[in-house]
Amino acid sequence: MRSIKYFLFLFLMACSNLLYAQLLPPSPPPSILPPSPPQTPAQVQPGMHNMVQSPDSILKQYGDSVHIMMMAKNYEGAYRYANLRIRRTPFRMQFMYYDRATAETYLGMNDNAIRDYDTVIGLDSSAAAAYMNQAYLYMQVGKTDKAMLDYKKGLKISKDSALIADMHLSRANAYMSHKQTKEAEADFTEAIAYNPHSWQAWLQRGAIRRFAKKYKEALSDLNIAYKLKPTDPDILQLRGMVLYESGMYKESLPDLMEADNFHKNNVDTWFYLGMAEMKTGHDSLAREYFTKVLEKNPKNVFVLTTRAKVNFDMKHPLLAIKDYTKIIQLQPKNAEAYANRAYVYTQIGERDKSCADWHKAASLGMTKANEIIKKYCGK
Repeated sequence: MRSIKYFLFLFLMACSNLLYAQLLPPSPPPSILPPSPPQTPAQVQPGMHNMVQSPDSILKQYGDSVHIMMMAKNYEGAYRYANLRIRRTPFRMQFMYYDRATAETYLGMNDNAIRDYDTVIGLDSSAAAAYMNQAYLYMQVGKTDKAMLDYKKGLKISKDSALIADMHLSRANAYMSHKQTKEAEADFTEAIAYNPHSWQAWLQRGAIRRFAKKYKEALSDLNIAYKLKPTDPDILQLRGMVLYESGMYKESLPDLMEADNFHKNNVDTWFYLGMAEMKTGHDSLAREYFTKVLEKNPKNVFVLTTRAKVNFDMKHPLLAIKDYTKIIQLQPKNAEAYANRAYVYTQIGERDKSCADWHKAASLGMTKANEIIKKYCGK
């Protein structure tokens, strides 16, 4: 019985240095049919459903339709034909319920899918893939204890190395969704042991090690993931981030730029590109990337602060003042924003405006501002 493989898509958050996993619906199982153009229900011979048919012909007719619908990502059609096959066949076979559960999973019919996997397991207690898929669904409905029990049962009975690797990968994703990084790292390691070609496991273990600031180990994992999947933008982005966080700013740029080519409109990539360009002395490029980030997220105070610094370094004090003003509008009690704007006003000779900002910073608790007021603003 084919199994559903689970993939984890990274959500990389700029400025936080945190990486959390999110469970996603399983990918379509590989078809047992040769590649062919998708059929629509209208292409099925009219009236065939009303003919007297043998169970074998029903299994084939509706089974073929289920697989065609799944290949076409028409999950409603797949569910409909899977339903018809179960209703019109006088006996129960585990794969019929497995196929319907797969379609139900894609349609978000989690409770129905769980019941169908229960049926599969009841018909065949050695169906390890059903335990894995049901565990995924239990995670979706918040029943973590039942999910972990299913993973344990599936791992105990499975004899297939590829399936065992998938189950460890899936359970690791479940641990990641609850921020249990140590348990997740252990499962990713097991997934790698059973399937060294699993680029997802190498990628995810690298992400966990980056989270723990074990940059050397993370980079080693990501290099292997890259060899296995050189065009994956998540690998490129994460490796670029690890290189940057390791202080290898120049080395991080090629990965981040390539990730940007694949990952259009990704603010995390733009943020790290901006930081890397700034660290390597390319302020104008850094400002371009920070501006792209702010076009998507105009309330990102950290990026506004960083762009303000770049603007000031590039001899654009008025643009820096504009950025600091925006920060103050977003965070009226941000003493540092007032102090930074005050400093820029000082540099362009705006003494009154500078002193007003220093007084505001002092009133918000910045002790150093009082010293500057005494020296620069008099009483």
